[in-house]
Amino acid sequence: ATVEARSLDWFQDNGFCLDHIYVKDSTIHQAGKGAFSRRNVKKGTVINSSPVIAASRSLMELNYTKIPINSKKIMFNYHFGHKNSSILFLPLSQMIAINHNSNRIAGGKAPNARVEFSNRDPKTRFLLERPLDDIYAEKYSCMVLDVVATRDIEPDEEVRCFDIFQLFQRPIA
Repeated sequence: ATVEARSLDWFQDNGFCLDHIYVKDSTIHQAGKGAFSRRNVKKGTVINSSPVIAASRSLMELNYTKIPINSKKIMFNYHFGHKNSSILFLPLSQMIAINHNSNRIAGGKAPNARVEFSNRDPKTRFLLERPLDDIYAEKYSCMVLDVVATRDIEPDEEVRCFDIFQLFQRPIA
């Protein structure tokens, strides 16, 4: 075996649930799909965790006029990042279905979750202290993002993150 057997105590100390959400049509007008809670989720619970691939914001500035759909918008919609950062992160899990929303939008509901860098992943903690070039140099998924409940969430309630530009407290270069 490539992984040693783990005890129940180890899983209780180190494991977390990745089955808190399911995907269906969003309740947000024209949002497409959304992520919904399978069960009661308490404030502070990690709802979903995902490895991410880093991408340069400058890639999004390329001219996509030869492609019949608005690829730039699609790419931006599925990345997470700070508005003043040169780097964007593409999740590789169901996290991609979690929409952002704001109670400032007419008919909008207040967000019930936030996105943050995982404090459980040693590589993420290491790379946050490194120069931006070290993140770009990673050839595979390089960091982990967590979606954390900012209040209790009911079963079948749509998970909504804070505005896309407010996801991180500080920009990464």
